Amino acid sequence: MRCDRTAPMAPQSCQPAGRCSGNLTARQREMLQLLAEGKPQKEVAKTLNVTPRTSAFHKYTITAQLGLNNRAELVQYAVEHRLVTPRG
Repeated sequence: MRCDRTAPMAPQSCQPAGRCSGNLTARQREMLQLLAEGKPQKEVAKTLNVTPRTSAFHKYTITAQLGLNNRAELVQYAVEHRLVTPRG
């Protein structure tokens, strides 16, 4: 599914290359939101009541599932899909 990049993005909308936030579970979206807010990996783990290793694995899974390469791209994705609001 491809979307018009000029249209407003809804949380369940899609990006080119099949990157859909609708494919993420509620828990994955919660983790993505915390990561995009700049929370350290250990704090995310504590907030979600999981081990830091589990948190890191979920971050890896989300990154791979969305076809992204790093945390900066995760943040950009979260902002574009209105999972977080940009600062400033």
